[in-house]
Amino acid sequence: MFDTILFPVDRSPESEQAAAWAMHLAQTHRAQVVMITAILEEGDRPVATAFLQEVATRFEDEGLTVATRVVMGKPAFAICDVAEEYKSGLIVMGSRGQGSPADGTESVSHKTIDFAPCPVLVVP
Repeated sequence: MFDTILFPVDRSPESEQAAAWAMHLAQTHRAQVVMITAILEEGDRPVATAFLQEVATRFEDEGLTVATRVVMGKPAFAICDVAEEYKSGLIVMGSRGQGSPADGTESVSHKTIDFAPCPVLVVP
């Protein structure tokens, strides 16, 4: 049903919970996982790349095919752009990430749901 699952990842506990779902669904559907993390500043790229590779290795150790990307830009829009680029069948993400707004603005997961080109599974 899903050939490609997009998994946006950050260091939040919700992202960790979503990882289990993304891994299970990828195994069940024999899907490729496209794992991304969004950054706002180019200087964050080395740390983001290392973190992304650490998480990808866990998936690869379970026999999954994983592509990784560090993308520049606002997370929700970057997620939707990459989902469209890879023709993702599903986005699996945590309900709250590291950058969850405290000022009442819309969350990344809500914005992703609004603009995604495919279904979105939001894991609490």
